[in-house]
Amino acid sequence: MEEKSKIIQTSDKKSKGIDRRTALKRIGGFTAGAALGGMALANPQKLLAAEESEFPWPYEKLEVEELRKRGHYGHYLGNCSSGAFYAIMSALDEKVGEPFSQMPYTPPNNMLHFGGSGIGAGMCCGALLGAFVSINLLTESGKAKELVAELMSWYKEAEIPSDIANQYGSNHEYLVDEYKSDEVITQTVAGSAMCYDSVSEWMSETGISHGDERRHERCARLTGDVVAKTVELLNG
Repeated sequence: MEEKSKIIQTSDKKSKGIDRRTALKRIGGFTAGAALGGMALANPQKLLAAEESEFPWPYEKLEVEELRKRGHYGHYLGNCSSGAFYAIMSALDEKVGEPFSQMPYTPPNNMLHFGGSGIGAGMCCGALLGAFVSINLLTESGKAKELVAELMSWYKEAEIPSDIANQYGSNHEYLVDEYKSDEVITQTVAGSAMCYDSVSEWMSETGISHGDERRHERCARLTGDVVAKTVELLNG
Protein backbone atom coordinates (compact mmCIF):
# COMPACT_ATOMS: atom_id res chain seq x y z
CA MET A 1 0.00 0.00 0.00
CA GLU A 2 2.96 2.31 0.53
CA GLU A 3 3.78 2.27 -3.18
CA LYS A 4 0.16 2.79 -4.18
CA SER A 5 0.01 5.88 -2.00
CA LYS A 6 2.62 7.50 -4.22
CA ILE A 7 0.24 7.65 -7.18
CA ILE A 8 -3.47 7.73 -6.33
CA GLN A 9 -5.97 7.09 -9.09
CA THR A 10 -9.58 8.30 -8.96
CA SER A 11 -12.12 7.05 -11.46
CA ASP A 12 -13.87 8.99 -14.19
CA LYS A 13 -16.22 6.43 -15.71
CA LYS A 14 -17.49 8.71 -18.45
CA SER A 15 -14.20 9.78 -19.96
CA LYS A 16 -11.87 7.19 -18.44
CA GLY A 17 -9.42 10.09 -18.54
CA ILE A 18 -7.66 11.94 -15.77
CA ASP A 19 -7.48 15.70 -15.68
CA ARG A 20 -4.11 17.39 -15.36
CA ARG A 21 -4.64 18.80 -11.88
CA THR A 22 -5.60 15.38 -10.55
CA ALA A 23 -2.64 13.76 -12.27
CA LEU A 24 -0.28 16.24 -10.63
CA LYS A 25 -1.53 15.18 -7.23
CA ARG A 26 -0.86 11.55 -8.03
CA ILE A 27 2.79 11.71 -8.97
CA GLY A 28 4.77 10.96 -5.82
CA GLY A 29 8.16 12.57 -5.32
CA PHE A 30 7.73 15.35 -7.84
CA THR A 31 7.91 19.00 -6.97
CA ALA A 32 5.06 20.97 -8.51
CA GLY A 33 7.51 22.61 -10.88
CA ALA A 34 9.00 19.36 -12.09
CA ALA A 35 5.58 17.82 -12.57
CA LEU A 36 4.37 20.82 -14.50
CA GLY A 37 7.44 20.48 -16.68
CA GLY A 38 6.07 17.09 -17.70
CA MET A 39 2.48 18.21 -17.96
CA ALA A 40 2.76 21.01 -20.47
CA LEU A 41 5.06 22.49 -23.01
CA ALA A 42 8.06 23.73 -21.11
CA ASN A 43 9.61 27.17 -21.34
CA PRO A 44 11.31 27.36 -24.79
CA GLN A 45 14.61 28.49 -23.27
CA LYS A 46 14.58 25.54 -20.89
CA LEU A 47 13.73 23.17 -23.70
CA LEU A 48 16.67 24.56 -25.66
CA ALA A 49 18.92 23.90 -22.70
CA ALA A 50 17.61 20.33 -22.55
CA GLU A 51 18.24 19.88 -26.26
CA GLU A 52 21.81 21.08 -25.84
CA SER A 53 22.49 18.75 -22.92
CA GLU A 54 24.88 15.87 -23.34
CA PHE A 55 23.49 13.03 -25.41
CA PRO A 56 22.46 10.38 -24.65
CA TRP A 57 20.61 11.62 -21.61
CA PRO A 58 21.79 10.32 -18.23
CA TYR A 59 20.42 7.00 -17.04
CA GLU A 60 20.39 5.56 -13.55
CA LYS A 61 19.17 2.07 -12.81
CA LEU A 62 15.46 1.80 -12.09
CA GLU A 63 13.54 -0.79 -10.10
CA VAL A 64 11.97 -3.23 -12.57
CA GLU A 65 8.79 -4.07 -10.65
CA GLU A 66 8.07 -0.47 -9.70
CA LEU A 67 8.31 0.39 -13.40
CA ARG A 68 6.03 -2.49 -14.36
CA LYS A 69 3.37 -0.93 -12.15
CA ARG A 70 4.12 2.56 -13.46
CA GLY A 71 3.73 1.36 -17.05
CA HIS A 72 0.31 -0.10 -16.23
CA TYR A 73 -0.66 3.21 -14.64
CA GLY A 74 0.63 5.13 -17.66
CA HIS A 75 -1.71 3.16 -19.91
CA TYR A 76 -4.64 4.21 -17.72
CA LEU A 77 -3.53 7.84 -18.09
CA GLY A 78 -3.23 7.67 -21.86
CA ASN A 79 -2.51 4.64 -24.03
CA CYS A 80 0.11 1.94 -24.52
CA SER A 81 2.59 4.20 -26.29
CA SER A 82 2.29 7.35 -24.21
CA GLY A 83 2.06 5.22 -21.07
CA ALA A 84 5.31 3.32 -21.69
CA PHE A 85 7.19 6.54 -22.42
CA TYR A 86 5.68 8.23 -19.38
CA ALA A 87 6.70 5.42 -17.05
CA ILE A 88 10.39 5.63 -17.88
CA MET A 89 10.65 9.40 -18.23
CA SER A 90 8.74 10.16 -15.03
CA ALA A 91 10.85 7.69 -13.04
CA LEU A 92 14.04 9.29 -14.33
CA ASP A 93 12.67 12.76 -13.60
CA GLU A 94 12.25 11.67 -10.00
CA LYS A 95 15.68 10.06 -9.80
CA VAL A 96 17.82 12.31 -12.02
CA GLY A 97 15.92 15.57 -12.54
CA GLU A 98 17.22 17.66 -15.42
CA PRO A 99 16.88 17.34 -18.35
CA PHE A 100 13.91 14.99 -17.81
CA SER A 101 11.90 17.59 -15.91
CA GLN A 102 11.67 19.61 -19.14
CA MET A 103 10.22 16.70 -21.11
CA PRO A 104 6.44 16.84 -21.75
CA TYR A 105 5.96 13.21 -20.78
CA THR A 106 2.63 12.97 -18.94
CA PRO A 107 -0.28 11.37 -20.87
CA PRO A 108 -2.54 11.82 -22.60
CA ASN A 109 -0.71 14.61 -24.44
CA ASN A 110 2.93 13.60 -24.47
CA MET A 111 5.05 13.17 -27.59
CA LEU A 112 4.09 9.47 -27.95
CA HIS A 113 0.31 9.87 -27.84
CA PHE A 114 0.12 9.16 -31.58
CA GLY A 115 1.43 5.61 -31.13
CA GLY A 116 -1.54 4.05 -29.33
CA SER A 117 -3.17 1.02 -30.98
CA GLY A 118 -0.23 0.57 -33.30
CA ILE A 119 -0.30 4.19 -34.51
CA GLY A 120 -4.07 3.82 -34.70
CA ALA A 121 -3.72 1.23 -37.44
CA GLY A 122 -2.60 -2.00 -35.76
CA MET A 123 1.03 -1.42 -36.75
CA CYS A 124 4.00 -1.75 -34.35
CA CYS A 125 2.78 -2.19 -30.77
CA GLY A 126 2.51 1.23 -29.17
CA ALA A 127 4.14 0.07 -25.94
CA LEU A 128 7.17 -0.92 -27.99
CA LEU A 129 7.22 2.49 -29.67
CA GLY A 130 7.28 4.25 -26.30
CA ALA A 131 10.06 1.94 -25.16
CA PHE A 132 12.06 2.37 -28.38
CA VAL A 133 12.03 6.16 -28.09
CA SER A 134 13.12 5.90 -24.45
CA ILE A 135 15.99 3.56 -25.35
CA ASN A 136 17.09 5.86 -28.16
CA LEU A 137 17.13 8.83 -25.80
CA LEU A 138 19.12 7.00 -23.12
CA THR A 139 21.75 5.05 -25.06
CA GLU A 140 24.19 5.69 -27.87
CA SER A 141 23.24 4.57 -31.37
CA GLY A 142 24.95 1.19 -31.49
CA LYS A 143 23.69 0.14 -28.08
CA ALA A 144 20.20 1.42 -28.86
CA LYS A 145 19.99 -0.81 -31.93
CA GLU A 146 21.03 -3.83 -29.86
CA LEU A 147 18.49 -3.17 -27.11
CA VAL A 148 15.66 -2.43 -29.56
CA ALA A 149 16.34 -5.71 -31.37
CA GLU A 150 16.47 -7.64 -28.09
CA LEU A 151 13.26 -6.06 -26.83
CA MET A 152 11.43 -6.81 -30.08
CA SER A 153 12.66 -10.41 -30.06
CA TRP A 154 11.45 -10.85 -26.48
CA TYR A 155 8.04 -9.35 -27.29
CA LYS A 156 7.44 -11.75 -30.16
CA GLU A 157 8.03 -14.80 -27.96
CA ALA A 158 6.78 -13.72 -24.52
CA GLU A 159 3.60 -14.99 -22.90
CA ILE A 160 1.76 -11.74 -22.24
CA PRO A 161 0.54 -10.59 -19.81
CA SER A 162 3.20 -12.11 -17.57
CA ASP A 163 2.40 -14.15 -14.48
CA ILE A 164 3.55 -11.33 -12.24
CA ALA A 165 1.41 -8.81 -14.15
CA ASN A 166 -1.63 -11.01 -13.57
CA GLN A 167 -0.69 -11.41 -9.93
CA TYR A 168 -0.55 -7.63 -9.43
CA GLY A 169 -3.98 -7.32 -11.05
CA SER A 170 -5.64 -10.06 -9.01
CA ASN A 171 -4.11 -8.78 -5.75
CA HIS A 172 -4.86 -5.11 -6.53
CA GLU A 173 -1.18 -4.21 -6.33
CA TYR A 174 -1.15 -1.78 -9.25
CA LEU A 175 -1.16 2.00 -8.77
CA VAL A 176 -4.85 2.40 -9.53
CA ASP A 177 -7.84 2.07 -7.23
CA GLU A 178 -10.54 1.15 -9.75
CA TYR A 179 -9.61 -1.58 -12.21
CA LYS A 180 -10.96 -2.20 -15.67
CA SER A 181 -10.68 -5.85 -14.64
CA ASP A 182 -8.95 -7.68 -11.82
CA GLU A 183 -9.29 -11.07 -13.49
CA VAL A 184 -6.37 -13.27 -14.44
CA ILE A 185 -5.92 -12.33 -18.11
CA THR A 186 -5.35 -15.14 -20.61
CA GLN A 187 -1.74 -15.24 -21.82
CA THR A 188 -0.93 -15.41 -25.52
CA VAL A 189 2.19 -15.21 -27.67
CA ALA A 190 2.00 -12.60 -30.43
CA GLY A 191 4.70 -14.06 -32.68
CA SER A 192 4.99 -10.56 -34.09
CA ALA A 193 5.69 -6.98 -33.01
CA MET A 194 2.46 -5.82 -34.64
CA CYS A 195 -0.40 -4.58 -32.47
CA TYR A 196 -2.95 -6.20 -34.79
CA ASP A 197 -1.34 -9.62 -34.49
CA SER A 198 -0.98 -9.38 -30.72
CA VAL A 199 -4.54 -8.26 -30.05
CA SER A 200 -6.14 -10.51 -32.69
CA GLU A 201 -4.38 -13.58 -31.34
CA TRP A 202 -5.62 -12.77 -27.86
CA MET A 203 -9.20 -12.07 -28.96
CA SER A 204 -9.25 -15.28 -31.00
CA GLU A 205 -8.01 -17.27 -28.00
CA THR A 206 -10.43 -15.71 -25.52
CA GLY A 207 -13.48 -14.85 -27.62
CA ILE A 208 -13.47 -11.39 -26.01
CA SER A 209 -14.30 -8.35 -28.14
CA HIS A 210 -11.96 -5.44 -28.77
CA GLY A 211 -14.11 -2.98 -26.81
CA ASP A 212 -14.35 -5.15 -23.71
CA GLU A 213 -12.75 -3.72 -20.57
CA ARG A 214 -10.78 -6.94 -20.15
CA ARG A 215 -9.04 -6.21 -23.45
CA HIS A 216 -8.13 -2.72 -22.20
CA GLU A 217 -6.79 -4.22 -18.98
CA ARG A 218 -4.80 -6.75 -20.97
CA CYS A 219 -3.10 -3.93 -22.88
CA ALA A 220 -2.40 -2.03 -19.66
CA ARG A 221 -0.65 -5.09 -18.21
CA LEU A 222 1.16 -5.60 -21.50
CA THR A 223 2.42 -2.01 -21.30
CA GLY A 224 3.73 -2.66 -17.81
CA ASP A 225 5.48 -5.82 -18.99
CA VAL A 226 7.14 -4.00 -21.91
CA VAL A 227 8.34 -1.21 -19.60
CA ALA A 228 9.70 -3.75 -17.09
CA LYS A 229 11.63 -5.59 -19.82
CA THR A 230 12.96 -2.31 -21.18
CA VAL A 231 14.25 -1.28 -17.76
CA GLU A 232 15.79 -4.72 -17.29
CA LEU A 233 17.70 -4.23 -20.55
CA LEU A 234 18.72 -0.65 -19.72
CA ASN A 235 19.92 -1.72 -16.28
CA GLY A 236 22.22 -4.19 -17.99
